[in-house]
Amino acid sequence: MRPKVVLAILLMAAGVLAVAVMLSKVFRPQPAVAPAQVAITHSNSSPVTPGPEPAVEIAPAPITITNRDTNVIARQDHEEYVRNRYEDLMDLARQDSPAATQQIVDELKNPDKAIRRAALDALEQANDRSVIPQMQQIADQTDDPDDKQAIQDAIDFINLPSLTEVLQQQKAQKMASGNQPQSQPPPSPSSPGKAAPAGPNQ
Repeated sequence: MRPKVVLAILLMAAGVLAVAVMLSKVFRPQPAVAPAQVAITHSNSSPVTPGPEPAVEIAPAPITITNRDTNVIARQDHEEYVRNRYEDLMDLARQDSPAATQQIVDELKNPDKAIRRAALDALEQANDRSVIPQMQQIADQTDDPDDKQAIQDAIDFINLPSLTEVLQQQKAQKMASGNQPQSQPPPSPSSPGKAAPAGPNQ
């Protein structure tokens, strides 16, 4: 053979071999990543910070108010009202004023029985006899026997003499007894001016 032909054949063989090598590299399957390598990759990564958990709103339990609870609340409110009104009436009684005493008398017609009782206590505290006619008139007009008796008891209390009146009465009685003439002692059995009878030896 000619040297040129042999050289051409060698070059072609070398080119075919080079192409075969390249194709074998391209189509060769990639090796799978081992689990250990995956674990190492994750361990070397930066830790993931969990975000804040969403707040859970808990709805309050519904409050059920029964009729009994309503009655208890109403009774407590009424007791507080009566207590406050009682203090107000006592303040009026301590004013020693006809206008203040009249306000107390007007409360004897209050539809609330507890307020009427408080008014009677205040009238006894005021001890003003000028309102007795009005009290007696209210007692005559009421149909409640308890109220009638309570008003009458208050009238009797107000009519009681005060300590000053008792002392004045005692003083007047002493003065009246001091101005009366003293009684004369009874005369002796023997008449004055007459000598006693002589004995048998005289």
